Amino acid sequence: MLIRGWPDPHAVRKTQGKQTWCAFRPEFRLVYPYRRKPRPEDRGPVQLALLRPHELRPLFISGKKSAFDAFRFSLPRTVARALLGFQRNQWRPLAMLHAWGGPAEDLFASNPALAFYLAHFRSFLPDVPVQEVPRDIVKAKQRDITRWLGLPGSNTAVKILRKIPPESITTLRADDMRSMLEDSAAVRLLVHVPNINAGVLALVEWQRLRPAITATLLREVAADKRQKYTPHTARLLAHTLHLYRELHPVASFPQFRSLASLQTRHDALVLEHLRPLAGKVKLEGVRFSRPPVPGTPDIEPIMTGEGLVAEGLTQHNCVASYARRILSRAIYIYRVLRPERATLCIARQPDGNWIEQELETSHNQPASSKTAEAVHDWLLMHAVRGQGAEVDASVN
Repeated sequence: MLIRGWPDPHAVRKTQGKQTWCAFRPEFRLVYPYRRKPRPEDRGPVQLALLRPHELRPLFISGKKSAFDAFRFSLPRTVARALLGFQRNQWRPLAMLHAWGGPAEDLFASNPALAFYLAHFRSFLPDVPVQEVPRDIVKAKQRDITRWLGLPGSNTAVKILRKIPPESITTLRADDMRSMLEDSAAVRLLVHVPNINAGVLALVEWQRLRPAITATLLREVAADKRQKYTPHTARLLAHTLHLYRELHPVASFPQFRSLASLQTRHDALVLEHLRPLAGKVKLEGVRFSRPPVPGTPDIEPIMTGEGLVAEGLTQHNCVASYARRILSRAIYIYRVLRPERATLCIARQPDGNWIEQELETSHNQPASSKTAEAVHDWLLMHAVRGQGAEVDASVN
């Protein structure tokens, strides 16, 4: 792949079996925060031939970091700042900023979620050619932009979008956003929270979870900085609902007024679910297929049913219920030993890559940023395929 930044952004790549360069849209993140503090591995050249495989990791990560830093610093500061928060799919916003300049920068500054969706307008209007996009659409009133995209053209919709930080908008597909803004029950929940992070979006968008949430729980999730990126509470509530339906199929599901009450109920259900397994392993003799990403001394694949049950008992989670999805190769489970003890679930994507889906410590608590970075570097080193997979209509 060859990806160039300012003043003429473009991306081309050669695919297997072809000798010509073809244009493509990078799906992966291009603009990262810049770390000014140098790392020890940045101090000088190293002879690759003298390195053993585990020693290649720092050099590989360092080289990639330098390339991404160079790309970022080719961009005007205002453009880099506009893109910085988005966790993926930054290419079309970059093209929009390049084409429209100042007005686009103003829209990204005042309503980054709406600007992001306008950059990906094909997700809403797949049949509209670029030539038919109104020339001054970026300068239009924000409610007119939402109406052009096929979203409700109301001040309420604009205000809801304005509450979503760029770090969270890439977690919700365009079709799901349209459905949510057209759902009066969802809108009533969203207008009463001060900000809308990934945790709030998932709780409101996943309709099966709504009967269990309250306004106080939603406000607590909105205030949790960790859930700007990951809908931890929605996943915890989904696990709790699954266990509750399995163990108490005729009982009504309770509402939760706080994260603490949800965590307490979840932990009690996990113990109730695991207690029979402690005496008699239901997955005894089950062996899973070869792990899609090789393990390390710090990140070990769980390859047997007994190991999966043991992980659930040790970490107080319901990972043992994932066996069927592991056997179908939809996900794979690893035990993380360092920097801290955690359970990792990776999921297979349509392009063949495996990405982190869940990374949690005991009792389904979010892992630390240090652990998350170690897992990210490990996946980067062992990517199943190149990260240039093209994504068109579905913006995640």
